[in-house]
Amino acid sequence: MSRSDSRPSSWERLIGDAQAYLEDGELEEALAVCEQATELEPERIDGYLLASEILLRLDDPRSAAEAAREALELAPEEEAAIALLGASLFESCDFEGARTTLAPLLATFDGQAEAYFLSAVVAEREAETSEARRLYAEASRRDDTYRTVAPLDRERFDAVVEDAIRKLPDDVRAALENVSVQVEDFPPLEELRASNPPLSPLILGLFRGVPRAEKSVFDGGAAGIDTVVLYQRCLELTCRDEDELMEEIVITLVHEVGHYLGLSEEELVERGVG
Repeated sequence: MSRSDSRPSSWERLIGDAQAYLEDGELEEALAVCEQATELEPERIDGYLLASEILLRLDDPRSAAEAAREALELAPEEEAAIALLGASLFESCDFEGARTTLAPLLATFDGQAEAYFLSAVVAEREAETSEARRLYAEASRRDDTYRTVAPLDRERFDAVVEDAIRKLPDDVRAALENVSVQVEDFPPLEELRASNPPLSPLILGLFRGVPRAEKSVFDGGAAGIDTVVLYQRCLELTCRDEDELMEEIVITLVHEVGHYLGLSEEELVERGVG
């Protein structure tokens, strides 16, 4: 695509270029141009909103929250900034902060489906079942994107996992013979916060253990059993029906077995399971 000269003369052109880079998936370039825009006209809110969106896409929720707060200093009631701050706090695993931040949107902004959805996840993590069910329903009513498969009981979910394992490529299924597969509802908070930045609260699975290539003959069984964990509720919240759920479980198992085999995130993306 054609973009402006490397030294645009206006804030509007910079913002336009940043949005074009964002649409093309060139996130680092989008952020660099967006930062030029906010430096050029620091009193205009749109640059901070766009920066926050880009930073969330870059898996940097803490910086995204800072950009959203800059926007809120300029416009304390700006709903887009509130939504971005709430999403950033959620991805930073500050669930109480996210819920408190998003609460005004639940009362005043009828179209903010994501606010309902994220608040529902927080409520479910806190075992507030009825409130979570209500918020999920409100999210799906406002945006069909949030209509997801009904929660399965654990026995039925385990059966879907077994079916998914049978669909794995032979080499992945062979590797899985050396790995335990476990199912949990949501990832534990301490495990999310063990990474910097924190892992997303909606991760679908996780490999716990030592990659095969890093094992030592002296490890024996002392290091524990290598495990692939599937997060049932995160998977269900990502899928619209059981067919899609099974497909996502297959992809997640391949991804996490890839970590067991020592593949990096970049290598997994190249193989189509990033």
